[in-house]
Amino acid sequence: MKLVCIGDSLTFGYGLHKADKWVTLLEEKLNNRNGGHPADMQGWEIINAGINGDTSGGALSRLKGAVIDQKPDMVLIMTGGNDYIAGCDISAVKANITAMTMQCAAAGIKVFVSSEIPAIPEQVAPEWKAVADFEEYNRKQKEIREWYPKYCRGFGYTYIDLFDKWCEATAVSSDYYQDGIHPNQGGNRVFAEIYYNEFRKFNS
Repeated sequence: MKLVCIGDSLTFGYGLHKADKWVTLLEEKLNNRNGGHPADMQGWEIINAGINGDTSGGALSRLKGAVIDQKPDMVLIMTGGNDYIAGCDISAVKANITAMTMQCAAAGIKVFVSSEIPAIPEQVAPEWKAVADFEEYNRKQKEIREWYPKYCRGFGYTYIDLFDKWCEATAVSSDYYQDGIHPNQGGNRVFAEIYYNEFRKFNS
């Protein structure tokens, strides 16, 4: 089973060594390595196509090479945060995700769409606070979650509400963040467990 994960720094695993990134941890868990669950499948290949600082438009522009040309069985799309930091409206993110999902589906790829996680505004570094309103960032992250399940249900895609599952697992504690935006090692382990519970349902 081949899965490509495309997105921004949350997908890439900002600030962490490869071994500590959730994409790496997820592959290990699904292949029953390094403490994976006994009932897991074998033969999973997961490609990390996250890029630090990428926007939904950037992900769309590189979709063919990063995802479609890799001929995966599945794609996980998680993006939008940098659009909100730049002050973009969620309508732009909706348009880009619509284009990405439809192009992947047309290529025969099973589509998963994920929400992102909230920021902790008081923990965000001053240089970021100077250029973005992280209360507004959180508002947009919450708002687009009203659209995701309706859209995915209508077109037969699978929606993963990472935002809700993250809040439940971590209580949005700073213990799981590096800088109020990006998850640390512990946060990446939470990501891996959340996505593991979704993807373990699929046989290789």
